Amino acid sequence: MATNVLFAAVSVPLALHYLRNETFALWALIGQLTGYIALFDLGMTASIGRLLADHKDDRDGGAYGSILQTGLLAFCIQAFAVAGASLALAPWAAQWFGIAAPQQRDFVFVLVGTGLMLALSFLGKTVTIPFWTFQRYDVMNYAGSAGMLVNLAVTWLSFRAGWGLRSLLAGSAAMTALTLTWSAIACVRLGFLPARGAWGRVDRQRLAVVLPFARDVFLMNLGTQMLWASQVIVVSRTLGLDAAAAWAVCTKFFVLAQQFVCRLYDHSVGAFTEMIVRGELDRLRLRFKGLVSLTGSLAVAVGMLGVASNGGFVRVWTSGRVAWPTACDALMAAGLAVFAVARCHTGLVGLTKRLEVLRYIFFLEGATFLLLAWPLAHSLGLTGIATATLLATLGWSTVFGVTRTRTYFHCGTGEVIAWLRPAFALALGMVPVVALAWWAASRLTGVPHLLVTASISGCGCAVLFWFVGLSKDLRDELLRFLQKARG
Repeated sequence: MATNVLFAAVSVPLALHYLRNETFALWALIGQLTGYIALFDLGMTASIGRLLADHKDDRDGGAYGSILQTGLLAFCIQAFAVAGASLALAPWAAQWFGIAAPQQRDFVFVLVGTGLMLALSFLGKTVTIPFWTFQRYDVMNYAGSAGMLVNLAVTWLSFRAGWGLRSLLAGSAAMTALTLTWSAIACVRLGFLPARGAWGRVDRQRLAVVLPFARDVFLMNLGTQMLWASQVIVVSRTLGLDAAAAWAVCTKFFVLAQQFVCRLYDHSVGAFTEMIVRGELDRLRLRFKGLVSLTGSLAVAVGMLGVASNGGFVRVWTSGRVAWPTACDALMAAGLAVFAVARCHTGLVGLTKRLEVLRYIFFLEGATFLLLAWPLAHSLGLTGIATATLLATLGWSTVFGVTRTRTYFHCGTGEVIAWLRPAFALALGMVPVVALAWWAASRLTGVPHLLVTASISGCGCAVLFWFVGLSKDLRDELLRFLQKARG
């Protein structure tokens, strides 16, 4: 996460230094279009990873290797589909978004190249999925961190060489090559592949198990993509490329915050899956309750820091080139908290492999966002996009996820909501802290304004998070952990 923050903090002003706002917006647009191309995964990654967990204790029994081979075959087919889709989509997208003729060539080149890098990453999924199965997130984190640093260095050198928008493709290509090589070597050295002669074979019965779950995951991913990877597309079409650049820059804090907060759930998935496979439901309920409570409080804390400081940070970060309404910060903070908590509940449904209605919930959520976003963008601008995102998440996945958690653990809705009591208390406590930070910095500008708001809100948040945002059980457990870490 530290590397991720460093990458974002340096890459955005670096790109804005060498690119105009509308060209920078093309970079963000390419990223979201590539996200739609990535849907050719069709849910296979999650399906293969979840099914591998059922057989990880017997890697040489044949079933484990058979699932890996099934995945490799599917990923090869998907890689060709991704490459073909990129070649077909790029010229059409340049016309549909009304990109000026001088920029079309670079836009098409970078979008096609990014698609080819994505196809290459599909081929490498066979050696990256086992890290999730065996809960070796550290390997993925090291590879990702090294990849981002290489990406940053290559992008900077390419900008200096005058490559313009194509510099971003050069950096991505270097990162992809490094992370795939790192992952392949680590997968072999850690023994996550079956022994020679114990790979089993691809058969129709194995596909019959993989494909239904993959289909459901694909529908979920499609809805998530429609919700969280369409904002720049909608803004580009309704408000123009300058507004798209503002959205891409000014939401960066909340995007990173979302990744940071959701790491709690991401790094619990393997353990939760193991508890489900082994029938440890009492332990699962205890740990899941703690996860939801901690996630909610952490999301509120980070979100309120964004409300207090994001406006000043953006002005300093971009040297005043980008404007951003304060109302958007409040809406993005609320959306961060709602999404992070809802993701815990809906993620648990996915781990049980009983997706049922959930396969359609995310699609309905994404469709609701698109239906709301277009008219709200015209009437409220960027605030309308943030409002549509919050309403769609709150109305679908949040309600459904809480309902399924209540049913799974046989408890009441009030009890599930009560898990978030510390988060609600923290949110109320942070309101006067944020107001105090704004008042203290009201006559300041630039870096002094940012330092004052960040200092006051950060100190207040730290104190309130410990004493209000954490339940007594979590505080006691954290203290025991810290004492153990100190030896």
